[in-house]
Amino acid sequence: MTSEIGYVEDGVYKPDENCSETLSQINELVDEDDDFGSTKQQLAASNIFETDLLPLLEHQSEEDSIFEPLIKFLSAITCPLTLKQEDKVHSVNKKIMDDHQKNFKRHFARAVYWVRVREKIERGLNLDFTKTLKDVTGYSFNLVRNLIDIESEAAYERTLCCFADSGIAKLIQFVGIEETLNIWHRQVTEI
Repeated sequence: MTSEIGYVEDGVYKPDENCSETLSQINELVDEDDDFGSTKQQLAASNIFETDLLPLLEHQSEEDSIFEPLIKFLSAITCPLTLKQEDKVHSVNKKIMDDHQKNFKRHFARAVYWVRVREKIERGLNLDFTKTLKDVTGYSFNLVRNLIDIESEAAYERTLCCFADSGIAKLIQFVGIEETLNIWHRQVTEI
């Protein structure tokens, strides 16, 4: 399924013609994931984050039909796995997923990724809200929160610098104090 997301041509990542549908199908699988996070673990182990998702984010700034399922998936896969039971199997699965998420944060230490997310948030804030734009903006804020919350000393400083350099930190500050954007104040406060 991940091979249907896209491919590299002349150093540029190109989405497959079924990219949006494939991402939507993957999102459905993640939405139906079990308590162990099995689907997230399998997707993370497939290196989809590094080989497909980040290149797609970097090279596809205009295609909204692709960005919505992409940002939803990035938000979901970076969301921490919560333990529903305190047993060895759940603890091991959480540890595995935590390790994958540290890797995600390390790979997100490029300002271009933060810039792409910032551009989409800005675009969403400047347009009349449709359900899709509202979802994209919400998923984008969730992704930012998730990446900042991942505990990884190795990636912390570099990721934080890229976060600040991209301008997303100033955008989040603005959203947090702007009266007309109060729909996003809770999410910004969480960041």
